[in-house]
Amino acid sequence: MGNSSSKKKSKAGGSGSLLSPAGPIFVSHSNTSTSSSSSSSSSSSRKNEPDEEFVPNCVPLGLYPECHWDLRTIRKMVKNGQIAPIVKGDSEASDLTADLDECPICMLSYQDLNHTSCCKQIMCSECFLQLKPPTGPSHCPFCNKDVLEVTYSTKSKEEREQDLQEKQAAKEAQERAHKIEEEMYEERRKSSAALLINTSSSNLSEDYSSPPSVPDFSYDDIVQLENLTDAQREDMLLQLAMQMSLAES
Repeated sequence: MGNSSSKKKSKAGGSGSLLSPAGPIFVSHSNTSTSSSSSSSSSSSRKNEPDEEFVPNCVPLGLYPECHWDLRTIRKMVKNGQIAPIVKGDSEASDLTADLDECPICMLSYQDLNHTSCCKQIMCSECFLQLKPPTGPSHCPFCNKDVLEVTYSTKSKEEREQDLQEKQAAKEAQERAHKIEEEMYEERRKSSAALLINTSSSNLSEDYSSPPSVPDFSYDDIVQLENLTDAQREDMLLQLAMQMSLAES
């Protein structure tokens, strides 16, 4: 009887123990709870982990109505440095802005641009994605090479300062050329006026037994003369002077 009662007591109160000939054996449930909690935490961390790494400036900004490239491919090219980051272009940048260059395709200014592998011309990433389809042939818009490829590298401070000096020199050269053109135009205008005056003076010194030939201008000719530019008017007067000179001879 004593043995049976002790067995009942051990069964009633021994949810965490077992009887053996050597005595009770205790079973711990802590390992099971720990493994289940770690499993749930790893599962929740996998759910919170993003599918893809975030890469800034890798989405077209609407410069063109549509882009046929897959966004994952664009993200990979920007991340790997194959093309310049996609940013909004500046339409009001000065020609002498040191840290901005103008894309000759869209005429907007950017800090970072791509260079064509064939002729080393610059273009922004959105223009490149528009000119080069994901599949199929493509041509360089500058030298018309069969394959359009670009490279991207950031400019150092020294390179940007050199670019600024080159832009300044180009602007000064344009101003000098414009000034020379204006001086040449003024010289041609004075020469034409002097030729016309000399021709008129020689006609006045002639014998008026036969009247000099004077061009007959109609009202329409006068209106047309008033609507001409200075250069066109100068050419017309020069032709008139030459005609009068030939008529005299």
